Amino acid sequence: MKINEKRFPLLENCRNNFLINPQAIISPEEWDLMRDDIEKQLKLFDKLKLDISYITKPIHQKLKDIKNFHKAKTLLQNIPETYGYAILPEKFKPQLVKDTEDYDLNEFEYDSVLFAFITQETHDLNAWGKLDEDMMEDEEERKDYLAGRWLLVFPIQNGKIKYCIRDSNICVSEEFGDIHGHEAWDAYGNLLDYIFSYLIFYNFTETENKIIYGAETGLQRKVKIDNEKYLNDTKNNIEIIDTNYFTKIIRTGEFGVSGHFRLQNYGQDNSQSKLIYIEDYKKKGYTREAKQDIKK
Repeated sequence: MKINEKRFPLLENCRNNFLINPQAIISPEEWDLMRDDIEKQLKLFDKLKLDISYITKPIHQKLKDIKNFHKAKTLLQNIPETYGYAILPEKFKPQLVKDTEDYDLNEFEYDSVLFAFITQETHDLNAWGKLDEDMMEDEEERKDYLAGRWLLVFPIQNGKIKYCIRDSNICVSEEFGDIHGHEAWDAYGNLLDYIFSYLIFYNFTETENKIIYGAETGLQRKVKIDNEKYLNDTKNNIEIIDTNYFTKIIRTGEFGVSGHFRLQNYGQDNSQSKLIYIEDYKKKGYTREAKQDIKK
């Protein structure tokens, strides 16, 4: 599997994990009002390093099944600001777009996602240049308001942002796991859920990082995972998100149980949480610990 700029053209506009020409990734078909909004939101990425990742198919399938992560959604408030570009192993079609005379479903497919997970303060300063003081009439309201976290997603097809961006404030609404609507501009609700799941998975599982480095670094550009080879043919460092992210793999028992995630508390007074993955199991076996500590 070769990861290159021909296959994922947005990487042409990245150098050393920085987005260098944001305007070039806006589709020329965007109408003026939407273009203005996209241009404003893309300012978030100015001079900020992107976490670029390739999500392998086994993890991709788990992330699409959001019930694995919805039970752990309270963890989202503990995740630091993240600016990322997630490359998908297959084209992903929004679940909620209806095939009508007005919309061609194929045009809504995307192959990767540019996203920003930011604090309420960062959101307000980028959107309006100041905090929304009307939402902070006293110290308690101020604390609750600033605890907000925003997720912005930019669906990408062939290197261009397609149709719209979507955002969600996880502390104000219950959008993670909700029905998002059926109109075209609200078509990417399941994409929000996918990235919410990815953020929980990435930050709250113990990991063995696999990074393939950019062409100009002189460092390792190839890796083999589960009998598949990956080659980074770009000028950016890319992290491979694969099955070795699972915290702990347990096989035990004598009856069939399908693989699933479990939220596990640990630490002093069980004050911290992490996700572990329990593989399918049918017979007595073993427990294998993760190779690396939880992300700090």
